[in-house]
Amino acid sequence: MVLVPRLPSNVAAVGAGVACGGALGNLVSLLAWAQGVPDPFVITGATYGLAFNLADVFAVGGDSLLLSVVVLLGLQRRAALREPV
Repeated sequence: MVLVPRLPSNVAAVGAGVACGGALGNLVSLLAWAQGVPDPFVITGATYGLAFNLADVFAVGGDSLLLSVVVLLGLQRRAALREPV
């Protein structure tokens, strides 16, 4: 998050903000309810189940967006990167 202002992309700032919002949502959930995540969405199948909350969705989505921007900027500017010695 410290290096996001150095990236020349507004999408990176949005991704960082969404990821921070998801992390803060998980922190509030942890501090407010002793049992953990209240009322998670549960999707069950024949043999597996998945439980998540919206804070997790935003944290993972923001991280994915931020990582995508960093990879794309690295690919666009790979000529400017130093070659290994």
